[in-house]
Amino acid sequence: MLLVAVFFAPLLAPAPLWAARPSPADTVAATPVGLERVVLRTEGGVPFPVDCYRPSRMISGGAVVLLPDPVDSLATWERLARLFAGRGHLVFVPQIVVRHPTASLPVWGRPEDPGAPWASAWEEVVAVLAQAGAAIGQGGPVVLGGTGRGAAAAAVAASRLSRPAVALLLIAPVRELVRLPVGPLLAGLAMPALVLAPTDDRDKANAAREIHLAARPACRLWTIDGYACSPRTLGARPKLAVDLADWVGRQLSGGIPAVDAEGPPQEKRESR
Repeated sequence: MLLVAVFFAPLLAPAPLWAARPSPADTVAATPVGLERVVLRTEGGVPFPVDCYRPSRMISGGAVVLLPDPVDSLATWERLARLFAGRGHLVFVPQIVVRHPTASLPVWGRPEDPGAPWASAWEEVVAVLAQAGAAIGQGGPVVLGGTGRGAAAAAVAASRLSRPAVALLLIAPVRELVRLPVGPLLAGLAMPALVLAPTDDRDKANAAREIHLAARPACRLWTIDGYACSPRTLGARPKLAVDLADWVGRQLSGGIPAVDAEGPPQEKRESR
């Protein structure tokens, strides 16, 4: 009888011992988060889509409402929205409805301009908060955020809500909306606010500094090294994204906004 011995070599090499562990940002970003597109209606019956990010575990930290800039899609907030939801917050990104009336409509006594839909975005925010109430409870803590014109819209919306938000997150905000200056508006609200602006875009940087100076001491300014300062690019910078999530978490838990003991990270500089 002829015996044939067959040897099988291992198909997979063992994993190297030096394999890197995931960073905190990777761990948080990997937390399962459910994304759902829903359609809500304003009190006036105007429908608008909303991206809703729900934590896979129990909602433990209030809600976050993030408004886009006119040139952005709702997906511009996806990275940061998933990160915030991974911390236990219910996150909404509503589409601001651009109405096209047959005749020019007045906005607070002024002719309508391109910023009018964003000045009226508080209507979408009110509808979103009504939707969130079932999950976080009516009157639960809310952080309002926005980018570009959406950041100014968040400030205007905060001034129109019957129950104020606990804080504002404003990324590269414009100076004014339908001739309403954002800085003095924030100063009147006297609520914690965090303003982010790039170092290499002079107009955006100057606008952010003006808003910060007008709204101190409740308003803080982070100047971000590099030209790009948008939710999409900030979400791609893990350390900075985690810092933003930490700041949002402190506001929703009733904490006082403060710099970490070892100071702000190298990729941002903070002004008080």
